[in-house]
Amino acid sequence: MSSCAIWSLWNLYTVLIFHAHRFFNISSSLAIIEHALTDDGGLPITPTVDFCSVMRTNLDPMREYCLAMGLTFSVQQIDRIKAILEQTDLHLVKRANLAVQIQSLSVRIQDELQASLFLSIPKEREDFYRDPRHQFGKPTLDKFPSIVTDVESAGRCYATGNATATVFHLMRVMECGLRVLGKSLGDPSLEPTRNPTWESMLRKCDEELKRPLKERTDEWRRADQFYSESTANLRAVKDAWRNPTMHVEQVYDDDQAFTVFNTVKSFMRHLSTRLAE
Repeated sequence: MSSCAIWSLWNLYTVLIFHAHRFFNISSSLAIIEHALTDDGGLPITPTVDFCSVMRTNLDPMREYCLAMGLTFSVQQIDRIKAILEQTDLHLVKRANLAVQIQSLSVRIQDELQASLFLSIPKEREDFYRDPRHQFGKPTLDKFPSIVTDVESAGRCYATGNATATVFHLMRVMECGLRVLGKSLGDPSLEPTRNPTWESMLRKCDEELKRPLKERTDEWRRADQFYSESTANLRAVKDAWRNPTMHVEQVYDDDQAFTVFNTVKSFMRHLSTRLAE
């Protein structure tokens, strides 16, 4: 087993995160126990009370991790070993028998781990996987609760190297922002039911910017800086996206996905300072 920082165990729609170095330490403990039990250096056939206590101490965290990972048969084997160690008459506990049981546990753990796929998350992307909501921030998500699911999916797609899927989910986040922004401008063509694109939104914003302030919409006159910055942020998203129509042949790399993630985040954070769903 590798001692990488973070591993993810995928099981249908649920993902278990665990620190591999801890599991590595447990495996090392297992190897030490195996060695102690099979040592031919004159150790007594019957283990001592202290030896049994040390074994139980090592088995307890191992059982916890195996249980969390769904290693059912390994858990059963650990329970079987613990039952042997808890016998009041240690003369019934033979070192050779314990060695066989521990070796059997080792094999079971290996067999069950081979039945699962493990993925490594790079350390620099750990936060995108662990807490993708944090990337956008609670104030933004409180104002736009409908984007939470796609923000989480975008973060975890980026963390696992699925760049194009990251952009796809960010497109859905943008759709929410565009609808709210369009509604605030009071233009019927930008109503949410019409699914306004950022191109149509930019046209409207550019038209407003060309007018003298006193001739702009009421909302714009009341918050000129907000809407001017919204226009700049919207244009930044369009430039980062490069292909707003999302043609099927378009494939994004990690750098592009990261750029889109940050520009969409900035856009939504800015909207949240004045607008909400």
